[in-house]
Amino acid sequence: MVILRLLPISWTLGSVLNNPPILDHNMKEQTHSPAIQFLAIQLLAILWNNRQQCTPHSWLKLNHAMREGLFLAVRMGLRFDPTDLHYCFQNFRMGYWIGNEGLESFYSEAVVYRNASAYQCAEHHMVRKAFIVPGAQIRHIHTGDGPAGGGLTRLVIGAQFQWEGETVSVTSFFDDLGYFTACSYKTEGKRTSCKKCGNNLTWPKQVLHKRYKITHAMIAAERKAKREKAKAAKANATD
Repeated sequence: MVILRLLPISWTLGSVLNNPPILDHNMKEQTHSPAIQFLAIQLLAILWNNRQQCTPHSWLKLNHAMREGLFLAVRMGLRFDPTDLHYCFQNFRMGYWIGNEGLESFYSEAVVYRNASAYQCAEHHMVRKAFIVPGAQIRHIHTGDGPAGGGLTRLVIGAQFQWEGETVSVTSFFDDLGYFTACSYKTEGKRTSCKKCGNNLTWPKQVLHKRYKITHAMIAAERKAKREKAKAAKANATD
């Protein structure tokens, strides 16, 4: 048992947990792999190895807590190894508390918080070649110290950017096929209100306009076209 409150943080994470015991899926203790050296895994090991000491056992609560611990590691800026997610699946029953949607949320969180080691870890696990579009953003994202959704280094679910003259939003990734889908939307209908009481009766709504399947080659071609257009505009301006 590790009594965290009696030890300095550096001692707790460095000395005491340099090789912490890990439990496999059958709850049997195993030796911590010497290849695991970064603090993100050490934090999750603390949670897993000291779980529910003062509360009744509950898989649901444990799963929620482990997920929160993973995301905390991202937000705290702890370093991840590229193989850490694989290690979590093997040793922390991650399949029960993350899921495919959770992996995308982890990826988005890492990109928004600019934790490069975390999003590279996710890309390694999902075998994803990052889609990079300058100017992509997620609106209305705050991390406590101001907006954080602008200037994204990678596209994530919900990211918006300009494509073929309109604003599109990323809706899904197909890593095995090398593309992602992005959709544009249009507004239909209008707001109407009751003439007697003034309460709203109908509201405008966003409906699908176009759906795009975008590959790395298409993004590269779009960048090249923009460079050539800018070069031509500059040449015309100097004539």
